[in-house]
Amino acid sequence: EQGAVAAAWNLDCPLKMFVRKNFITSNGKCEKLKFLGAEEIDSDRIRDCVKRCVDECNGVLLFRSGNLTQTENNVRLLVGDSRPYMEVDFLNPCDVRSVTVWMLSEGITKLYVTGKMDSQNLNIYFKRTFDFMLTLIKDINREFEFAELEKRKGLK
Repeated sequence: EQGAVAAAWNLDCPLKMFVRKNFITSNGKCEKLKFLGAEEIDSDRIRDCVKRCVDECNGVLLFRSGNLTQTENNVRLLVGDSRPYMEVDFLNPCDVRSVTVWMLSEGITKLYVTGKMDSQNLNIYFKRTFDFMLTLIKDINREFEFAELEKRKGLK
């Protein structure tokens, strides 16, 4: 999630975030989340926060590495058949273009991005997610720009 937020922020892409009540990072309370516009939900349960995120989106992209963790399985169960859902496995990664095509074919306009947390502050998953999401956002924007040009051509 942090990598996706950083990519969206970097490209001035609109985003909406939710955090658990009294959310604490590994470095303590994060005031930056309020600056970024994160909305604190009235629950300290991870499941309630994930449910809120799922309810607010119309597509879910889960980044993982190998076998699903319990939290990642819970995301999959919460989504069920209610939303288009796709996984990107860092051990067997898919290309960004396939995610772009999936999003466009499913009509996804609000994407919930979640996945594996980094351990021991190595930022391995943050960096991979950040790079992937930067490329994805740029690719989606190119598609919209192309569609706009085609639309204008048709109006002439």
